[in-house]
Amino acid sequence: MMNRNILFSICLLFFLFLMILAGCATKATVKPGTSLVTPEKPGTGEPGAEQPVPEKQPEDPYRQIEELVTAGETGKALRVFENSIKEKATSEDLSLFGLLLVSDGKFEEAKAAFLESLALDPGNTEALYNLALYEGLSGDTKKQEEYLRSILAGDPENADAQAALGEILLDRKKTADAKQVFTDALALDQGSISARMGYGSVLMAEKNFMEAAKEFSAIIAGSPDFMFAYIDRSRAYQGLEKFGEAETDLTAAIAIDPGYAWNYLDRGRLRVNRGKLYDALGDFDKAIELDEDNFFPYAYKAGILDDLGRVDEAVAAYRKVLELRGDYYFIYAPLGTLLYMRNQWDEAGSFFAKAYEFDKQSFEFVLLAGLCYKRGGNNTKSGEYLTKLLPTIPRESLYYHVARFLLEPGYDNQAIYYISKEKDENMKTRMLFYLAASYVQQNRISLAQTYLLEVKDKSFPGMIEGRLAEWELAELQSPSISGN
Repeated sequence: MMNRNILFSICLLFFLFLMILAGCATKATVKPGTSLVTPEKPGTGEPGAEQPVPEKQPEDPYRQIEELVTAGETGKALRVFENSIKEKATSEDLSLFGLLLVSDGKFEEAKAAFLESLALDPGNTEALYNLALYEGLSGDTKKQEEYLRSILAGDPENADAQAALGEILLDRKKTADAKQVFTDALALDQGSISARMGYGSVLMAEKNFMEAAKEFSAIIAGSPDFMFAYIDRSRAYQGLEKFGEAETDLTAAIAIDPGYAWNYLDRGRLRVNRGKLYDALGDFDKAIELDEDNFFPYAYKAGILDDLGRVDEAVAAYRKVLELRGDYYFIYAPLGTLLYMRNQWDEAGSFFAKAYEFDKQSFEFVLLAGLCYKRGGNNTKSGEYLTKLLPTIPRESLYYHVARFLLEPGYDNQAIYYISKEKDENMKTRMLFYLAASYVQQNRISLAQTYLLEVKDKSFPGMIEGRLAEWELAELQSPSISGN
């Protein structure tokens, strides 16, 4: 799936294409001296019996191309160009041909057309600008900048080139320079979509969301079908905490291009934040339908399914994320948590261990991995893992003493002593879980329940230990105790 920057550049090329094409398209003309009105028979006022038949004028190929492109028939438009124009194409024609090829996704052929256009007329600014945007699409911003500065050297008042240069500066985090360039471009052409979008992006970077929203609104007023103005205004509204308006704008963007998967992803994320989980789930499913190779919607879908208690479906979605992006470490801990709750101890431990590899300051992952291996009956693996990592844990921390508790059966009293002395209530609560879970395995149910209830009552949102404590309590109330 194309990313936003590429698609945005293609949209700008497409708008430019339509404007240029409209200038080239001409209405069918009548041969000089030929009337389309049937002459009257002299002296009778009646239509003559023998009248010259007007010659049928060939259909204007530019008009045909314009109509086909507007209808989304780019392939047919290309064939019209190749059959009717290409043989005697001018520099301007070849520039149009390149834009057609871009619209059809034939980028390398488009570049060749732009270069051929410049070969015929080195002063063709439109071809040079199109070539600059092509290089931007290809990711070669250095070459793009060279072309743009070449345009501006000969035409300092070229607003489109100014705006494109501003985008490069903005991408390089040169916000002040970009703002000045966009301001200059708008002074030259108030109607430049790219300049106003860029200026709005600068305002977003400055967190001036109110003024940014006004800029995007101005674009929408003049070009109501320009999707990216709605997307960026949605971002501005979110900055203003106008979440309803933000969702409305994303819905409008989807209506303009129902096949652009990122809009469903963005609306789904917004709906999650608004607590509209089922609506968000529908958006993520649609994003997956449109682009099944993008791992992001699977990750968000898994999170929702997890929140809804649909554990098996959540695990399946997390596994799909790993299939598409195995190093997406943000899901290691959530997946490890769900596998713990399915008694899949060894695999759960491996994911907590992986989570620690990506976050060396989260020592709870070490404890969770060691606990999982132990709960699965693999004391050797648990011992080897904890022994290896114990030296990396600060000795003055509770993590260290709880790790020793998991390693050494006789370390209970010391661990309990250090936990009782801990002033951080959240830390104390979390560490009690590891004692309780170990006591479940040792069948010391009464003591385990006491600690689990305390952890459950004092846990905070997002605390893995609190969630697992709640699960452990539910398991203890079931006919058989899992994990013993």
